[in-house]
Amino acid sequence: MKIKSNLHTHTLLSDGNNPVERMIEVARDLGFVSLGISDHSPIEEFEKGIGSGADAEEKYAAAVRKAAESAEGKLDVFCGLELDYFSECKRELYDYVIGSVHLIEHDGIKGPIDWGPEVSAQIKRDFYGGDDVKFAEAYYKLVFEHARRNVPDIIGHYDLITLCGQIDETNPRYIETAVGYVSEIMKYCSRFEVNTGGMSRGHYRPYPARPILEEILRLGGTVIPSSDAHRSAHLAYKFDEVEELLRSVGFKTVDRLTKDGFVADPI
Repeated sequence: MKIKSNLHTHTLLSDGNNPVERMIEVARDLGFVSLGISDHSPIEEFEKGIGSGADAEEKYAAAVRKAAESAEGKLDVFCGLELDYFSECKRELYDYVIGSVHLIEHDGIKGPIDWGPEVSAQIKRDFYGGDDVKFAEAYYKLVFEHARRNVPDIIGHYDLITLCGQIDETNPRYIETAVGYVSEIMKYCSRFEVNTGGMSRGHYRPYPARPILEEILRLGGTVIPSSDAHRSAHLAYKFDEVEELLRSVGFKTVDRLTKDGFVADPI
């Protein structure tokens, strides 16, 4: 396996299952050269983030950097944040930010898109009259607006909308929507993660789907593997399959964050 880093990980500081120190320990055992901690930004309606107090972000960043001291000289540990569309953050506290959309909004009402098939089906029915293309269009528009407004370093799990099975991914109208937004998003962020987090929860493939990856490649975008790990056992989950997929699409490199910025590693 040539992938030796993971920037999308969660810990006990938000909704993960392990402390930062354990994630660092396992990353070293895997032979990683770097690791990023990217716990969830706070979302007022859904209590799973790093906290909502005035100094919550400072406490989070300090905790990550304190834990990172144990790995100094052996593993580069970066302090990141998975920033949701419906959150804000103090960007200066972080080495990088992942821009993700977990909620969708209709007539001022927010609903989670990744809480399971029943919840997702209800949102599609109540918000969009059961039309999965309208559902998807609303989601991808938020991903675009997130990129435009916040200019994240990485676009997180681009087609998360497919996780709960409420989208017919063979529908040409859906494909046109999902692929079509790539060029608009790339005006603000051209780095997309290839995320195996859904696979660890039973989804059949990484995000994003192959046609989207092909469009990213065609337009000159870059990719960065991640596992969206909520437990240490998933830090390198299915990375071998990601390497194979990316090579088959035509990618020659994957991005990796260093102390001097992002670099391209050959695969």
